[in-house]
Amino acid sequence: LFSEYLPEIGATMQESEFIPKSGGAFIPLEDILVPEELNDSSYLVVSSVDAKTPDQVTDRKAIVSAASLFYVSTENIYICNTSWSGEKEYTQLMKLHYADGNIDTAGAGQVPGSVNDSFSLSEYQGNLRILTTDWSGSASVNQLFVLDKDLSVIGSLQDLAPNETIRSARYLEDTAYFVTFRETDPLFSVDLSDPQNPVLLGSLKVTGFSSYLHFYGENLLLGLGNEVDPDTGEYLGIKLSMFDISDPSNVTEVHKYVLEDATDCPGLYNYKEILAYPAKNILGFACDGTYLVFSYDPEKGFINQLTETFTEAETCYQPARGLYISDTFYLADASSVKAYQITEGYSKVGTLDF
Repeated sequence: LFSEYLPEIGATMQESEFIPKSGGAFIPLEDILVPEELNDSSYLVVSSVDAKTPDQVTDRKAIVSAASLFYVSTENIYICNTSWSGEKEYTQLMKLHYADGNIDTAGAGQVPGSVNDSFSLSEYQGNLRILTTDWSGSASVNQLFVLDKDLSVIGSLQDLAPNETIRSARYLEDTAYFVTFRETDPLFSVDLSDPQNPVLLGSLKVTGFSSYLHFYGENLLLGLGNEVDPDTGEYLGIKLSMFDISDPSNVTEVHKYVLEDATDCPGLYNYKEILAYPAKNILGFACDGTYLVFSYDPEKGFINQLTETFTEAETCYQPARGLYISDTFYLADASSVKAYQITEGYSKVGTLDF
């Protein structure tokens, strides 16, 4: 559990509360970490709880620091913060190791630039790979760094895509894919098999840009983002792209589907609102007051299977979520759950109103 504690500083020691609690007890001083350079007066509190005894805290650590982004692997927790030193921008990294409910400090480091989102980080075979955009100079540049277990940089690719910014990223073992954008959408692929010598394999320029990438079965990468006119920069709508990544050095866009003039797609800034499940061939997301479900055909491309329009009352609540159980697709929002039979063309079979 990641939580924030704001200390209360009064006129006297007795009137102040500046030690955080976890599980109802003050955190011991040996479990409170103080960075060499403070960037915030609040605490980040990391606690672990055994699900079998939820009234007890197993372990806890407190760090006098803000936290702008988290990435959690199967063994480690990485905490990111953006900082400035003079005119230079950095991403500060803190690393905690966790196992069996125990939390231990594991390292700290920093790299130039700022991180787009948690998909810009990936741990693989003990190394952390991280993509950043550096705004420090006269033009933005993008870079990829490989850090060892102690968060020391051991490899890098720098000065990528000047004047552009990273919009989305995904890692597949020894290969990184990321999208930058200014007027067109370059999808870059990088070979990371030698951590000390990352190699740029190729870049594919297509119109628009993808804000979210999702591996969609073998050798396919799904992109969801925006379509723009490459000549004028005029916004054209929400765009679905399917990329063939069977050859990482020659990535191709095999199909695209544009929702013309569509603008409001919450999944572009909250990936949890997207249902993308290749094994079931379901892609669902909300867009402009509707919920859309697509399937993907290798020959025909994206096929719109369902368009459900929300009522005016429904759109006032939280965005909908799509899910499935066996061959039934469910659309849930704050006022109802609707059921559809997938094998019968997504025909509606039931509604539960709250």
